[in-house]
Amino acid sequence: MSTRSRAIEWLKNNYPEANGKLRASKLYSKEESWTKSKVWWFEFSVSDVKNDIRGFSNLLCEHSPGSNDFSLVRVPNIFLEKFISGLYTRGKNGELTFSIYLSANEEDKYTEKKGEGSISLSEYVYEKKFNKLQRCRRNFVRFMCEKYFILCQAMRLYKK
Repeated sequence: MSTRSRAIEWLKNNYPEANGKLRASKLYSKEESWTKSKVWWFEFSVSDVKNDIRGFSNLLCEHSPGSNDFSLVRVPNIFLEKFISGLYTRGKNGELTFSIYLSANEEDKYTEKKGEGSISLSEYVYEKKFNKLQRCRRNFVRFMCEKYFILCQAMRLYKK
């Protein structure tokens, strides 16, 4: 199973509410990476970010090689758009792309390392905030709110 397939499955099981573009990266060892340190590597189309400026990019970072555990870094596209000029960019198949090399080292984890300077994405890391019972309750409340909203709309239409 590919890293992306495992990441999609993990996201569905842990954060089903996370919408936006999904990008998954294996954990690159320092021997494999261009930066000669442990990193996660993500590539973006500039147009993907600019065309969905109010959306999010979900970056899924593999915990260890072949692992089924990931970290979710949910970055607002407007944040990425601000820093595109300082990131590693290139033309690929007639389209402008940029790459993010996030450090996986403990001392600077979730910090972009390849472009000019460094950009920390650590504030966008999602932590597991709910256990299964809390998630079940939250989903039930969401379900009931949706049903209530539909009922209110029906009542409004009935009164007309």
